[in-house]
Parts: sequence; C-alpha cells; structure tokens
Amino acid sequence: MSTKIRNGYRLTEGTDPFTFVARLRTVMDPARDAADAKLLAGLYVRAIDSPWFRGDPIEDGAGITAWREWQTEQDSMSKMDRRHDPNEFGVEIGLDEVTGRHLLLLISYNRDLTDAFKVIDGVEEYGYWNDTDSRPDGVTKSDWEERKAAWNRVIPRSGYTNLLHFNLRPVHDGGVCRFLGVDGEDTTAVFASVPPRC
Repeated sequence: MSTKIRNGYRLTEGTDPFTFVARLRTVMDPARDAADAKLLAGLYVRAIDSPWFRGDPIEDGAGITAWREWQTEQDSMSKMDRRHDPNEFGVEIGLDEVTGRHLLLLISYNRDLTDAFKVIDGVEEYGYWNDTDSRPDGVTKSDWEERKAAWNRVIPRSGYTNLLHFNLRPVHDGGVCRFLGVDGEDTTAVFASVPPRC
C-alpha cells in the first residue's frame, strides 16, 4: 500500500506541544486574517470587474452580495470538499512513544498559511512517502526508514489514529465576515489585498 504523508512534521526535541500550540496561534491567527482579507478582496474585485467588463452597471453592495453568494455556496458544501473553508488551518499531534517525539499532520490547503507554518520555531519537516524513490535533501536511507517506522507507530492503520486535533478557528468563527465592515469592522486589510492595477 502506498503511504503519502507529505504534510508530516515533527516538533523539535524538547518542544512542549502545549507551548507550541500557544505559539502556533500567535503566528497563525494573523496569517489566517490576512488570508481571509485576501479572499474577500478577490470576491470584491470579481463582483466589480465582471459587470464592468461586460458594460453592465455595478450594483450598490456588489461586494457584500458576492460574499453572501460565496457563503451560501460554502454552507452547501461538504466539509470534506477541498473548496470548503479554503483558509482552514489545523494540526493533528501524536506522540511516538518509542522516541518520545511529537509528530504533526498539517491541515491546510492554503500556500500562504502553509508557508507561515513551516517557519515557526520548534517545527521541522518530517514527511514520509513510498510512492516515489525521492526523499528530502539531507535525509539518509536509514533516516527515511526511521520516519516510516515512526509514522507507523503514530498511525498504526489507515483511518485510525490517536492524534489530537487542533483547529485554529472554531466551526462558528466569523472568518471572512469579520472584514466586511458592515458593523464598523476595519476593512483596511481587505483593500490592501486588492491586486494593483495592471
């Protein structure tokens, strides 16, 4: 069976997982806010540019209407759909009882959030896959076999884990809504995320 854990990481030796989660939130909350502002800016741009390019009038509140349509689409999607909550961020943490090290599975499909996560102090890449012969630079064959063994200990069979799950934002978080400006929220980040004119 093919194993693909390309989203695998490990806490550096001596890093406490609870301290790490607190640090994770301080870095990832602003990164998620930036991603949400960028998403909303994209919705606004499409809501205004599409009718403008067609020669149609731009309706009042076009941006809010675009957000409502996007939110309705989100609500109708399965949570397993990759397009659902495109700025989702979380980690699953498991203890390898043999080495005493904590392994992490990153849950994110957003490149900006993934990049912000990768540089957090206390985390290192620790993926494993057997669908190709390649492995990360600097990882020896014996290191690669140890990764395989560690992941097999933490995830003993497909779909069955003892990993603890951490979500950056709860299910009912306001997310993108917090940048709409309807109730006086600060929209600076949204308009700063609008791409410059070509």
